[in-house]
Amino acid sequence: MTSDYELIGQGKGYAQVVYEDKHFVAFVQEKAIAPGQITIIPRTKYTILEMFPSQLLSELFTVIKKVSEAVFETLKCHGTNVLVENGVSAGQDQPVMSVHVIPRFTDDGIPLEWEPKQLEEFDMDDALSQLTAAAITLGEDVVKDGPEATEEDDEESDKEGSDGKETEGKSEKEEENYLIQSLRKIP
Repeated sequence: MTSDYELIGQGKGYAQVVYEDKHFVAFVQEKAIAPGQITIIPRTKYTILEMFPSQLLSELFTVIKKVSEAVFETLKCHGTNVLVENGVSAGQDQPVMSVHVIPRFTDDGIPLEWEPKQLEEFDMDDALSQLTAAAITLGEDVVKDGPEATEEDDEESDKEGSDGKETEGKSEKEEENYLIQSLRKIP
């Protein structure tokens, strides 16, 4: 069965559309947390964010920014929440990755805050070590999946360090992590 969001993305479902382009549709959410809540969905169905193509992320954030600016200007709200419900456990009730822009006003009573728990130290250490190990893989994935990445770029980065000097023959531990190299390029 096709979901409501899928139908809207295909242009077949009913929605009060406020923005659309070849990749995204933004519409007023009928069952909303706050009046003026806008939902943004891709035209192509991606169930969760991890399935979403990296090449479209910058376009998605451009749409989110446009919608958020329009919500601020039109409703004269004091802020917005940008919410991604990524998976059923995160509140997703449609099988389509979606982003919600929720207008916020001072003391509006919308309960989006949560009370942090005190975790056991070993739980925090375990999570930190897992995330730290994953960050190295993430950095490598960014290089491979990024829109600027080409085979020629990959070969060059294998041969040169961030200072342009040859690094062939060095072990992987001796070569700098991609994320560290990227941080050094920030002005």
